Amino acid sequence: MKTLKFLVAALLVSSLLAACAPQVVTPVDNEYILTTALKDGNFVYLGVNSSIAGLPNPDLYAKPGETVSITLINGGEGQHDITIPALDIKSTSITKKGETTSITFRAPKDNVLLEYTDTTHENLGMRGVLQVGSLATGTGTPQSTDNAPQPTAGTPQSTTDTPQPTTATGTPQTTDNAPQPTAGTPQSTTDTPQSSTGTPQPTVVK
Repeated sequence: MKTLKFLVAALLVSSLLAACAPQVVTPVDNEYILTTALKDGNFVYLGVNSSIAGLPNPDLYAKPGETVSITLINGGEGQHDITIPALDIKSTSITKKGETTSITFRAPKDNVLLEYTDTTHENLGMRGVLQVGSLATGTGTPQSTDNAPQPTAGTPQSTTDTPQPTTATGTPQTTDNAPQPTAGTPQSTTDTPQSSTGTPQPTVVK
């Protein structure tokens, strides 16, 4: 009997100590507050605090490795949440006006663009971007110079680099890059080791 009373007393003391112990709070480097709204017939996230106040689907910013907190307030139009698919982070859903939910996470250590969305209303306009670090060369954004064909060594840049023989009227006889003999020019087809079919000859790169 005494042992049972001792165990009960020990449990009570442990519970009291746990309740009185200070709670560990993760420091937040960037905190954003959003609410839900209707704009031009579409659902949007609407910025509430700091520099994003009043902006629909605002761009959010964080430095690599920072701790970020995003709080969402239900504006009263249906069920909402906030999720960052690339980080596999999703808040609880809120359905009542004034109800809140939030996510707290550490930003990646690399420069990257992350999309935040509402799982229910993403296709209706509720999506924005969290930019981590600087864009530098534009992560996630194709550069126009990547898709354009680049000139190779030994390849003529334009037909204007090679002077074209002309007739007395000044009209070029062909658009081939190799000079072609023209009327009145003392050239012989046997002197030129090019085929007379008019097919451009490949340039040999050494």
